[in-house]
Amino acid sequence: MSSVAHLRLQDIATAQVRTVLPEMPVRDAVRIFSAEHISSLVIAREARPLGILTERDLVNLLAQGISLDKPVGEVMSTALLTANRSLDFASAQLMMLERGVRHLVLVDDDGCLCGLATETDFRRRVGKDLLHLLGQLGRVMDHAGTLLDPAVPLAQVVQLMAAGRLDYVLAGREGRAEGILTERDISRLLLEGIPAETTSMGAVMHQPLISITLGCSVIDVAARMEQEQIRHLVVVDDGGRCLGVVSQHRLLEKLGFALAEERRGRVMHDMEMIMATTGVGLW
Repeated sequence: MSSVAHLRLQDIATAQVRTVLPEMPVRDAVRIFSAEHISSLVIAREARPLGILTERDLVNLLAQGISLDKPVGEVMSTALLTANRSLDFASAQLMMLERGVRHLVLVDDDGCLCGLATETDFRRRVGKDLLHLLGQLGRVMDHAGTLLDPAVPLAQVVQLMAAGRLDYVLAGREGRAEGILTERDISRLLLEGIPAETTSMGAVMHQPLISITLGCSVIDVAARMEQEQIRHLVVVDDGGRCLGVVSQHRLLEKLGFALAEERRGRVMHDMEMIMATTGVGLW
């Protein structure tokens, strides 16, 4: 049995959820993202969640040039995924995987907001036994594609992130990654009013990069992410050339698949035991 089998959402979620009213201007919401380094804001009224504003939404705002004077109620995601706080860890992780979201809003039996579970909350609870399910690092990383030239305009990079629902983009030359731009950077760029058309990616990306080698284990990766308080690590070979990126999101996505396979295996084992003991065949 895994070390998280006994956990419920209420055990891992953040109870103090940052909420705002739907009338708040987007500009003020962006300030909260930037100052508090959070990945989402729940829009609520009288303890009832109405929607959510995430870092991915901020990418879309920048890509579309939407005015920051608009109220958050007009730009929030209303397809809110809620769950009861008693839901178990594995079921919650599979629910997020199936719906393609990275935040679960917890509600009580009356539908009132009582917590928020993010991918970071899940990662911090994943023990070595579950990380072993993921296998070698090469199985969970995004293999390196074309590195963007640091001179590419920021506007083009943001459009790429929005269209591909990417949470990061790497810049580099001749196979060597030089910097990274992530969703977390977008609130800062919005707040500073960076002119996306005339600013290069190289002027705003994070550098130098924090990297690991392919020989590291998935357990090492999770520990390094926690130590550095980051969600992306660049994987390099012995010569420093970029092999890919391992992200918190991809780790948890792969974990969801592993948990689903483990659950399917348990069901099949139980079915076989029933058939063996009762003599009933499977039709």
